[in-house]
Amino acid sequence: MIQVQNLTHRYGDRTALDHFLAYGYVPRHLCMLAGYAKLPAGHLLRFELEEIADGEEVSLPALIELAEDRGRPASHYLAAVALATERGVAPAAATTIRVCAGTCQRWGALDLLDHLVARHAAASQPPFAIAPVSCLDRCDHAPACEIHGAHGQLVVAPATTAALDEALRELAT
Repeated sequence: MIQVQNLTHRYGDRTALDHFLAYGYVPRHLCMLAGYAKLPAGHLLRFELEEIADGEEVSLPALIELAEDRGRPASHYLAAVALATERGVAPAAATTIRVCAGTCQRWGALDLLDHLVARHAAASQPPFAIAPVSCLDRCDHAPACEIHGAHGQLVVAPATTAALDEALRELAT
């Protein structure tokens, strides 16, 4: 323990070290080295998204095309929209699916986003809009989604691709 105290006294951020020892990672912007900060999540993808942004929105078809051109999953760009920009995803629709793209990534949120992108692309008339958000405050039931529309708000948590498909099927009837 003396070595850890010496390390934090000379170079470290005690709060960041406490978080690392308690949780196994250093959350948010904290860094274990004093005077340094982490880059925000998705910071490099943010610059690529700015290339295709139209004002405050990023078109989902353009985002999908960018992801294919760069050889990355569309979910990575959707998560970057939520975490690294203040933009939204267009086009709008009567039904909007909000997907937590923050901590829920650990429990499969990116798979849900890829599934929704595939459903969206396969439909001749897009039945819903995808709205990635940084957090839905439902971490105890991760991954979390909310479906907003004329029906009100439907929470799907913990969300799976099958649960989302079932919810969308029920709402369509």
